[in-house]
Parts: sequence; structure tokens; C-alpha cells
Amino acid sequence: MTIGNKIMTLRRENNFSQEILAEKLGVSRQAVSKWESEQCLPDIDKIVKLSELFSVPTDYILKEDYELKISSQSNNVNNNQSVDEALSSQIEREITESIKGTNSKIINDPIIISTILVIAGLLLYVSFYFSFKMIVPCAIALLIQVIGIGLFYNYQNTVKNEKQKEKNKKKFYKINVWFFTPSILSLLYIPVTYIIPRPVSSGKSMILITILYLAVSIITTIHFRDDNR
Repeated sequence: MTIGNKIMTLRRENNFSQEILAEKLGVSRQAVSKWESEQCLPDIDKIVKLSELFSVPTDYILKEDYELKISSQSNNVNNNQSVDEALSSQIEREITESIKGTNSKIINDPIIISTILVIAGLLLYVSFYFSFKMIVPCAIALLIQVIGIGLFYNYQNTVKNEKQKEKNKKKFYKINVWFFTPSILSLLYIPVTYIIPRPVSSGKSMILITILYLAVSIITTIHFRDDNR
């Protein structure tokens, strides 16, 4: 590629008109036109300015054989960019598929949904209990937990494999007994305190409830533990 062709190519690649390039170099448009048509060659100081303007070595403009080196380097850069882009795209796809798979598993697993409802009901129950200490709001929160348990049993009715049913039951109760028992015990505690005078202080009563909660939860967890024998 001749000097004139290289100047024209660089100018077009950078979306410069002859007028814009001439203005940047401090020459007339006719001078640029003559360089590109090879009626004359630019002075060495203009060659340097062209090199700086287009970020290319002066050898690229002056030497025809330098074009091959630039082309080779450009291809290597493009190849490296293609590899990087491919890797980035693959990683992005894997992350997206992983997130979709996790979301799909949560949505399609009734045991997980049931557990979420039981936990949500407990959180609401605790909030209502310490805010109102009334049976009705707490019963509403407890109802959410019952819905979660009902959803689990409804799912169990669709399972035909008895071994899978037993496995699901163990998995469900080992986890949810820790979230459901507090609501039951504290809900029973509220009417008892209205009917029966407290024989002990409220602090001691809470300690007794806590001990009962731990006992029920631990015994249930042990009962439904996996039996690999």
C-alpha cells in the first residue's frame, strides 16, 4: 500500500473528511487531496503529525512492507479479543443458567416453598406477639404456617413412591419443627396466663417454654433422623 493510500485509509477509518484532516494538520484541503492522489508527498513534519494523529508508527506510513506487520499484530489482537469475549460470554451464560436453575428448583420444590411459608409465619408471629400479645394476630401468623404444612401434605399425596414420601417427611420435619413449635407453645401460653394465675414470674415462664421448645424440637429431629443402617 502506497503512502497516499495509507493516508486515505487512515483518514476514512477515523471518519475524517479531507477538510477536517487538513485543519488538524494546518494545511489546505488541496494538499491532502494531492497526498492521497500521490501528486506529491507530505513533508516529514506532516508525516510525524499524521503518525501522532492516527496513533501509528511513522514507519507504517513511510514503508510499504510495514503494512504486513501491522496486519499481523492486528489479527493477533483481534484473536485475543475474540478469545476473551468468548470466555466472558461463556461465563455469563453459565452464571445465568445457574441462577435460573436455582430459581427453578426453588419454585418447583414444594418442600422449599412450604418451609419458606413456615419461616415467614414464625417471623410474623414473633412480630405480632411482641407488638400486640393478642391471640387473633398471632393466630393469623400461625395460619400461614399451617398453610405451609398443608401445602407439604398436599404434595405428599401426589408422591407415589413410599420411600420418597418417608424421605420427604424426614427432611421436612427435621427442619420445620424448629420454626413451628415456638408458635404453638407461645400461642398456648397466652390464654393460659389469662385463665390461670401465674405461679411463677414471666421470666421463669419463658425459661420453661424455651426448655420445652428445645426438648420437643430435639426429640423430633432425632426421631426423624436419617437411618442409614
